[in-house]
Amino acid sequence: MVAGVLAALAVLTAGIALWVRDIGRGRAATVFIAVLCLNTVWLLAAAASVLAASVEMLTAMLTVRGITSALSGTLFFVFSLYYTGRAHWLTPTVRGALALLMAVCVLAPATNPWTGLTARDIDIVTEPVVHAEVVFGPLSLPIFLVTTLLALVGVALIVNLFLRSRRATRGQTELLGFAVAVPIVLTSGQVLGLLPHPMIPYAPFGIGLLSVCTAVAMFRNQLFVADPVARSSVVEQISDPIVVLGGQCAVIDYNAAADRVFGPITVGDPLDEQLPAILATEDAVDRQYATELSVDTDGSERVYSVDQTELDINSAQRAKALVFRDITDRKQYERQLEQIASTISHDLRNPLSVATGNVELAHESGDTDRLDTARESLERMDRIITDVLELSREGIGVVGPEAVSLEELAVRAWETTETHSAELHIESDGARIEADPERVRRLFENLFRNAVEHGGPDVTVWVGIEDGLYVEDDGPGIPESERGQIFEHGYTTERDNTGFGLDIVDSIAAAHGWTVSVEDGREGGAKFVFEGVESAAE
Repeated sequence: MVAGVLAALAVLTAGIALWVRDIGRGRAATVFIAVLCLNTVWLLAAAASVLAASVEMLTAMLTVRGITSALSGTLFFVFSLYYTGRAHWLTPTVRGALALLMAVCVLAPATNPWTGLTARDIDIVTEPVVHAEVVFGPLSLPIFLVTTLLALVGVALIVNLFLRSRRATRGQTELLGFAVAVPIVLTSGQVLGLLPHPMIPYAPFGIGLLSVCTAVAMFRNQLFVADPVARSSVVEQISDPIVVLGGQCAVIDYNAAADRVFGPITVGDPLDEQLPAILATEDAVDRQYATELSVDTDGSERVYSVDQTELDINSAQRAKALVFRDITDRKQYERQLEQIASTISHDLRNPLSVATGNVELAHESGDTDRLDTARESLERMDRIITDVLELSREGIGVVGPEAVSLEELAVRAWETTETHSAELHIESDGARIEADPERVRRLFENLFRNAVEHGGPDVTVWVGIEDGLYVEDDGPGIPESERGQIFEHGYTTERDNTGFGLDIVDSIAAAHGWTVSVEDGREGGAKFVFEGVESAAE
């Protein structure tokens, strides 16, 4: 019975070693195959020792078990170094020490009949199963302790990797660490006499469990698809979200950036069920993913390009990596270029035509009044060009905002704006915000200019912070029907205005990550409210 179970486990272990050879890649997989091969021989030797009918046969099988178990523990340590990204620990000195240890693990049992280094006396006992009563030699315990310690260090390294891993790789490392710990515990318990019937070969059963758990880990968590450390050291450091898809487009891995941008991702479930917007078509057979994706992140919309890369994991499995790159700024630049092109083709063409026509008429008729009209059109063109250039600059995101005084910025902007007899009131004494001071000053200048142009030279303006930063006036206000248009490119109700002032205000706010809205003021005027403004320590 015992021999049959051990033989079956040996066959299973050998089969898994062949499978790892087919699907595995890299040095970690190669070393693990060697460990599985040693475990297969260990299991066969354990089965044969149960059936041994002579001291010679039993002695030979004990020798094979001793060699394979010691080599297995040593090579597992090497495997753990490769698997956890610590191959640099294998310096020439360490490699030499490990080679010497493995040589001792082989030579000491092999020469034992003449040296007695691992066993001095062996007798056959038939109950409860055929086993040997051994008087161990001087090297037996040191070899066991050193190789077991190495295996335990390997387990510790893998468990440490598990503790630092994301959910996408925890299953494989947890299961593998548990599977390796079991044979170590069983062997230790057997050597220390802590298990019932201590002469039954418990350790090989643990090795069989290791093989089964490894199979489960590879089936369910794809153990050798990629080394977890490679994922941790490379993928996790990439700021772009990355999601790896396996069969049926199920998620098999993702990085921290993907979790941060898209929210919790479930490994094993199809991505399109978790992120429906990723699908460009509804074809269930031939899934086509979108090339661009808009995502609401922290209250603001970000645009990502979606790059797909086919991964040839092994001969039996293929996967696909989706890399999401934030192109929000690029999209904003594209919109700005479109606005500039529209301005050149439309807004500049009209005054240019007027100026050209009036200059020609003045030349033909000698009427110099025509030149005054042409000059006004050219001045309007100059204002448009100035505003368009400012608008293109303000759309660039703010980097490194400073703690600035709200009152100081507002007063400076007021002093550089033609405000006539208008009045400014700061209602938040000592308030400080995190912002780019030059851009916020320009924001105030545009809002103050807008208030004077629409509210008259004696308008009153209030600046303060409540739920957000606000700039309010007591002018005629903005009709509710027009509030959805006032921030549009070139929108104006005044013939001589370019219509870019509030567009610039909106761009400056967006560059800070703020949102701007307009509502009724206390005196019926316009109140511009900026949300998302962060207060700074006073």
